[in-house]
Amino acid sequence: MGRVYRNREYVHKEANVFIFTEDCSGIGRIYDKDIFESSKSLIKEFNGKYISEKDKIEIVKELYSEDRLKGTRYWDEFKKALDILENIKEYELERNEAHSIMREINTIKAIPFEIYENHHEELEKIIEILKTSKDKEEKLQAEVLVNDLTVDVPFWKIKNCSISQLGLKGISILNCKYSPEEGLLLDEFLDNIF
Repeated sequence: MGRVYRNREYVHKEANVFIFTEDCSGIGRIYDKDIFESSKSLIKEFNGKYISEKDKIEIVKELYSEDRLKGTRYWDEFKKALDILENIKEYELERNEAHSIMREINTIKAIPFEIYENHHEELEKIIEILKTSKDKEEKLQAEVLVNDLTVDVPFWKIKNCSISQLGLKGISILNCKYSPEEGLLLDEFLDNIF
């Protein structure tokens, strides 16, 4: 796990990213173990090779395909939540009960405040592109850039964090500290930032 130097366009065709797959922190706590293992097997064929955007899309499609997920805890929880949502009558569940059911699979896409602060100008440009550009390629590149700065966090794990909206639907800014080595530090907060 880690971050990549993103302040330049990479124009070469050889691999420039190392993905460490052993002794990773957060497996089973932050990252679903089955999803981690499956993604690890999917990227092995790209060892030492360039991964195009098309390749990335295909990897994600395969990773979250029904065939690959069947029989995993993730799939079982997803199906249970989906079944509840499809069969629930309006106002049948109390809010706390519904939240409890959804908590394991409900995540938010967030940017730690320190990352936001370091990339504030870049993010403003990205937001402008995503809101106004008609060029699909430009928008795709902007989405990739913003996704590189975000982390997916189970909603229930950030209940003590302060949250602010970025200006893009579905992306929040968290007041939790961030470490390039350890990732999002959910029990360490930054004061008075919002």
